[in-house]
Amino acid sequence: MTNSEMLEIVNELYGNGKNGFLEFLDYNRCYNLLQEATNSANISTPKQLISKIAVTERYKACEAVFEQIDFPYAVIKGAVLSQTIYNDPFIRSSADIDLVIRREDIDSFKNLLQKNGFVQGRVVDGKIKQYTRQEIIFQNSMTHQSAPYIKATGNKLLPYINIDVNMDILWGESKQKADMNYVLSHREKMRLFDAAFYKLSSEMEFVALCLHHYKDINSPYLIIRGKFKLSLFCEIYDYLRNVHLDAKKLIDICDKLNVGKYLFECLVQTQELFGDDICRKYIDLLKVYEDKSLYNTFGLNESERRPWNMSLRNRITHPNLPKYVYDLLSDKEKENVVLNIKMM
Repeated sequence: MTNSEMLEIVNELYGNGKNGFLEFLDYNRCYNLLQEATNSANISTPKQLISKIAVTERYKACEAVFEQIDFPYAVIKGAVLSQTIYNDPFIRSSADIDLVIRREDIDSFKNLLQKNGFVQGRVVDGKIKQYTRQEIIFQNSMTHQSAPYIKATGNKLLPYINIDVNMDILWGESKQKADMNYVLSHREKMRLFDAAFYKLSSEMEFVALCLHHYKDINSPYLIIRGKFKLSLFCEIYDYLRNVHLDAKKLIDICDKLNVGKYLFECLVQTQELFGDDICRKYIDLLKVYEDKSLYNTFGLNESERRPWNMSLRNRITHPNLPKYVYDLLSDKEKENVVLNIKMM
């Protein structure tokens, strides 16, 4: 299936649910399709130019950090994933650099980042505000990430550099944890913008991509925060059609990490949208992991799992899916959402 054929499917999906098709693509962060729709592969808007400069400078500024890391790590998502899928580091939108490390290395990495001018904080009213000890403990204990690190640059086009540190490729709500020594044994060297670093191998990267996207389309908190996007399914589909995956290695990873059911569910939903043989190939491969309790539901654990009372198409085109999901929550769950927003 070509990009033009994908556009036809998405245009059919879009219908009259939004004010405009291009706005629909932009809202859903389908930038590869947006580029195709506007024939703008060689044309950049001021916003796109600034984004390209920011991505480039972000990696150059972190080159020294990459050189000093003396424990296993991998850069994930963002420009790295964009380069892998689209052979272009600027297609995916990103505002930070994401790394995955082992939990036991977090103190060493924190010391390294502090030596390079980073603090754990966020920008509030144009200034960096450091996270409180309570906020740092909350994020370390309740999520798969540490509180983000940030550094002021003095560059008006890139005022701040953000680094997100992931200590698992499964979400914080999951009772099972990934063997990060195993995950990080599947990595390879990569170079972008003259910065050399490690990324995950194709098979492990695809598993991490599916787990990340499964979280975004199932977490009530993240759906309420607007993370449910068509681009999540587009990226899974584009990865399959643009990157060679070794079937045996993929199965081995699913078995070792016990995550096959999540990949299977992501593939089924992607197939539902695009109906392509390449999705069917991997659905057949992963059929052994099927868990019917996950079908047409959302939630990351049994206590919060609920049925979707609408089709996938209607979820994507819903005028206000965050409010729809928020209204389904109990008072206690709503309190937890507010707490997460405050602490994160």
